[in-house]
Amino acid sequence: MYKLYSAYGTMGLSAHIVLEALDVPYEIHFLDLEANEQKSSNYLKINPNGRVPALILQDGRIIYESSAILVTLADAHPEAGLAPRPEEAQRPEFLQWMFFLTNSLQATMMHALYPDRLVGDVSEDVLDAVRSGALQRVESYLKIIEAHLAKNGPYFLGNKTSVADIHLALTCRALCKTSVSPRNYPHIATFLNKIDALPYVRRACEQENIEGTLA
Repeated sequence: MYKLYSAYGTMGLSAHIVLEALDVPYEIHFLDLEANEQKSSNYLKINPNGRVPALILQDGRIIYESSAILVTLADAHPEAGLAPRPEEAQRPEFLQWMFFLTNSLQATMMHALYPDRLVGDVSEDVLDAVRSGALQRVESYLKIIEAHLAKNGPYFLGNKTSVADIHLALTCRALCKTSVSPRNYPHIATFLNKIDALPYVRRACEQENIEGTLA
């Protein structure tokens, strides 16, 4: 059985969604972030970064980082079709988008949400400048995704859903905490509507008491 460590309102929902999609036995332990449970000695033995999510695999190994968890789960259950197999032609493109989402879109979004983590104790003007620059880059990345979906959509890999789509949907959800609205991009908006309608997405959202759309 898989064991997922997550927290409400975090990217851990992406792993929860994928576990529901796979229809495999799993359990979830929701950490209390306000109580800093993610920094407890017990949890740091699982994820020394003190962040969620983390996943204990069926054989007892531990993996953390959202994108790594998603790819690991998809590859462990190829029958679900949530990632191209290593030998398939779309595998390089799939990995490209997974790395793009993690290293470009999500990383820059985090600079916008938490500029102080990047530049430390500085004036509010400096924080605003970092935030503004990060959001401009976020918009440029969304334009790249929008253009791709317009030509190749409705999902990253055409008509096939993958864990890259789940990753994007959850990143868009986090972006709603900023002044950027992913739904201003029509093909991303259509994409989000399709993701929202997936039965396993709805099940995970219900279990985490999320009403309405993801983003």
